[in-house]
Amino acid sequence: MAKAVEASGGTSGEGIIKYWNSLNKYPGYFGDYTFTPTQHNGYSTDQVVMSEASTAKNGAFNLAPGYK
Repeated sequence: MAKAVEASGGTSGEGIIKYWNSLNKYPGYFGDYTFTPTQHNGYSTDQVVMSEASTAKNGAFNLAPGYK
């Protein structure tokens, strides 16, 4: 959010939305975030996987059964 305010030059919703919609492969904890005017969840469907509960320790996680 701080980067969005800095890049857009203020706290207007329109400026922040414009910044977020320009993000492409921004590094995140579970993958790279990409936002567009029609894609608002940050991850494309092919990047979404399930992990086993409580396995995100030390930056690593185990995929849930059924994922490779």
